[in-house]
Amino acid sequence: MLDMGLRVTSVDASEAMCETARDMFDIEARRETFDQLAAEEEYDGIWACASLLHVGKSDLPRVLEKARNALKEGGILYASFKYGRFEGMRGGRWFTDLDEDALQTLVVEGLSTERVWITQDVRPGRSEEKWLNCLLRKCS
Repeated sequence: MLDMGLRVTSVDASEAMCETARDMFDIEARRETFDQLAAEEEYDGIWACASLLHVGKSDLPRVLEKARNALKEGGILYASFKYGRFEGMRGGRWFTDLDEDALQTLVVEGLSTERVWITQDVRPGRSEEKWLNCLLRKCS
């Protein structure tokens, strides 16, 4: 993203990850959880790759509202989830897996679904795992 000339603000709940982003890329990095996101019409895009999947399904609409509020009009939210219907602890972390229908039940007013697609996991030994990817646009 930086190589493309985009201005990037890194946000993570882990201070260690924020420090790594600052050190490696010399960018602004804020320690913030999804629930703490208070920006209003600040971003053209939000990249939430394999991060919102750690939010409980019942909390996702509220988090999506915060993301919508942080986007400028016409802004895009990219998000990815493990594909399926599982919700719970896996490997010591919370996961909310979604399929296309589950995603659509969570999309909040003011966001329109631009594109949804499924990809295979590219990590070694995980080719059987699938990911649900989506682009959601802020609309009036």
